[in-house]
Amino acid sequence: MHSLVPNGDDAEEGSVQRSKLGRWMSEKPLLQAVLLAQGLSLLLCLMGVTSGVLAERGINAATTQSLLNYILLALVCGTIHASRHNWRWPNGRNTWYVYMLLALMDVEANFIVTKAYQYTSITSVTLLDCFTIPAVMALSWLVLRAHYGVGHLLGAVMCCLGLGVLVLTDRQSETGGPNTLLGDSLVLFGATVYAVCNVTQERLLHDTSKWELLASVSMFGTLFSGLQALLLEHNAWAGHAPDWRAGLALAGFALSLFCFSILLPSVLVLGGSAVLNLSLLTSDLWAAGARAAFFGGFGGTAPYFAVAFVLEALGIALYTMAGETRSPRLTDGCPGDGAQGVHAPQRVPSHDRDIEQEDKSMEAEQEGRAGERASLLSAASGAGISVGVAIEGRQS
Repeated sequence: MHSLVPNGDDAEEGSVQRSKLGRWMSEKPLLQAVLLAQGLSLLLCLMGVTSGVLAERGINAATTQSLLNYILLALVCGTIHASRHNWRWPNGRNTWYVYMLLALMDVEANFIVTKAYQYTSITSVTLLDCFTIPAVMALSWLVLRAHYGVGHLLGAVMCCLGLGVLVLTDRQSETGGPNTLLGDSLVLFGATVYAVCNVTQERLLHDTSKWELLASVSMFGTLFSGLQALLLEHNAWAGHAPDWRAGLALAGFALSLFCFSILLPSVLVLGGSAVLNLSLLTSDLWAAGARAAFFGGFGGTAPYFAVAFVLEALGIALYTMAGETRSPRLTDGCPGDGAQGVHAPQRVPSHDRDIEQEDKSMEAEQEGRAGERASLLSAASGAGISVGVAIEGRQS
């Protein structure tokens, strides 16, 4: 009878195979980014489903939904960041207003896109996010000096063609939503603001710990979303009796967005903003299944949705076949938290050494980058808050 306990040779061979697999994966940062982004795709769909449930029950509190996420991020990421520095909050590598403007844009982007679920379908909100791709490409070219070839451009065009088919289809669909044109426009604007946020985060993660980034942004995000919820949504829950389904949907949205926010910086470091948004298009399949299961199907327009999905799939294939587009700025070893295992594999992870290195280089680098980042962030911050207030005014 064979022994169920592996002998030493078998155990050693298995250990070697796992080691080889680990080394192979460590040499494939793009593959890691794509695989990790599939988890983000599922989380994105869960956010859409829970937002749709709340909208169907007449609860329109987009900022309140995001507020819970910012509170969780501030508590968890703030604790981790402080514990890594002996429970002292260190001076950040970036000035405070950089994080403040980034938080403002993030709050308004979440608000605008969450509002869109009240006017258009869950599938449209998910598919229209592909507009983030050309926006990210343009910003990466301008800010990060990324280089794109013909294949990258054709892939983005194909994704936009799928977007056009979707908008035309949704306007004819009986289940597309009460005001599909407004809803689709909100998603497009929110996708643009998201693009600015993603590229800015990618730039900041070049030399900033993701825990510092998430903790700082979430603290300002808690402040902004709390004030906005108090001003614009104080009556959103007043007319609704306690409902466990609504509470469960709200908790599900907050937890999904929390996990999404935690994982997103790692994908940005491993693959970049364009790879992130291209990979997230796989959430369209999850969204289509959710719409068929929970939100009344496709209203006789399923073939058009299939055409839109195929166009986007072809766009992703063209973009992927065109090869890497990593910016020259981000290919060198950098002190960012997530980047050390990808672009600087020889670095020994020592917290004390990291802190000492950060302190020495922070003052010399801070002034030169502050102006560049602030100019990028301020471009969309004012537009985001004004559109958010305008939407609430329209409803009232």
